[in-house]
Amino acid sequence: DGWYIDDVEVFSGNNTHILDWSTLVVRVIEADTIPFINGNNRIKYGDELEDSGGSFVARVVGTPILESGSWGAGNAAGYITVRDVQGTLASGAGIYVGGTLSAITAATGARTKDNYIRVYFGDTIDHGSPGTNPLDSDRLGNPRDNVNWQPDDIGDWAAGNDFFTLVAWDAVNDTAVRLSSDNTVIRDNSLTTPNTGDETSFSSPEIALHTFGKSAYTARYFDDLSIQFEGGSKSGVGFVNPVQE
Repeated sequence: DGWYIDDVEVFSGNNTHILDWSTLVVRVIEADTIPFINGNNRIKYGDELEDSGGSFVARVVGTPILESGSWGAGNAAGYITVRDVQGTLASGAGIYVGGTLSAITAATGARTKDNYIRVYFGDTIDHGSPGTNPLDSDRLGNPRDNVNWQPDDIGDWAAGNDFFTLVAWDAVNDTAVRLSSDNTVIRDNSLTTPNTGDETSFSSPEIALHTFGKSAYTARYFDDLSIQFEGGSKSGVGFVNPVQE
């Protein structure tokens, strides 16, 4: 079938009721992975990566996943999720953005076609003082009948767009892996799209909502459903378009 999110309970403070008009945002990015070390120039969603000779090109999709260090200290290390990959990067090769050396390719950790998942939570009530920390519970109210997307790049989080809290995971099931130093990214490859030219193997394309509840509940209501996706691959290889005729 695909992914199921089960046994979710949302509480308001110490109250034992589900918070009314809450919003759950699930961002799934299907991507290849470049492991990196010595990151000294923050790589962002949408950046075009190259090697020193221009024989390797890739497009960044998603905020780079930091496992240790920081960009400011010049020792950031983790994974960059990319699409539209052309060429290969050898271990120890420089990763350039706009001609600037931004990181070094790590020796291990490269992967092809996984799903990288981040989940965000919000509700209609203002909480505390909105700011630049996506992990805290201080945030703006997210009104009904109005779509506020979280920033594409988490580094762009600011008080004016702080409508959600980025979920950190205590645990995941055994088909998935928690990534990032704050456990906010889930990697899973149990459901991926076929490569371009093999679309017939993708037999169950579907966008659907499935609800699960205990017997004490007699109804579930979904007030709004919004879907955001990017276009097809620029290079025309590697991934099928998100919407098919």
